[in-house]
Amino acid sequence: MNIAAMRATGDRRFYLLATVMLIAVTLGGFSIDADLVFHLDTLSWLVILHSTLMFGWLLVFAVQTTLVAVGRVDLHRRFGIAGAVLAASLVVVGVITIVVATRLGGNHMPPGLSRPVFLSAALELLLVFSVLAAFGIALRRRPDYHKRLMLLATLPLLDAAIVRFMGVYTNWTFDPDYIRNGLILACIAVDTIRYRRLHPAYVAGCAFILVFDQISFHTATMPAWERFTAWVVGSP
Repeated sequence: MNIAAMRATGDRRFYLLATVMLIAVTLGGFSIDADLVFHLDTLSWLVILHSTLMFGWLLVFAVQTTLVAVGRVDLHRRFGIAGAVLAASLVVVGVITIVVATRLGGNHMPPGLSRPVFLSAALELLLVFSVLAAFGIALRRRPDYHKRLMLLATLPLLDAAIVRFMGVYTNWTFDPDYIRNGLILACIAVDTIRYRRLHPAYVAGCAFILVFDQISFHTATMPAWERFTAWVVGSP
């Protein structure tokens, strides 16, 4: 087996393992809400729709990864249209859900976060997902960029699951972003070691995520953002 074939096989395994990791972290984080599956009547239609789209995206990611792994790139490309529509729907519904959660406050937001911090962080994550996924879809004819950008776009979506997991199952007090960024850096490290080079998609994507994390953090403390949050909530 030549080097190219070995790398292709390794890629398929790597992205399958990444998919398993994404699903495991998500299920672990949201396991605290598992009983709600049997009490859907207690949830609003918006929560159900938002949850369905989020888990739907992970399912699409898993299917797309599996199709490539089994050599059905043709079906992967056809199914990509559904993935693009799902991504756009996720963003639109996500913004509405964030606004409603900010207005309701209380247990509708992660514990310990003020409204301005939650609104800034949540919208920033959606922005990161939107931009990286959009570039990933636009570069779908460049598989080396496409697959890396789509993975980077999906990883920040784990934040909600990580926050829930830490809040219920651990006594950790550090920023949950450290875990998410650790997973991102682990993926980049494995890829770099395998190819003996740091791919430009990872350089640009990771820099984009880290920069906007900082922008979100500083934005949340600005008086202008506090006034914007009050406007969103409807406070005078």
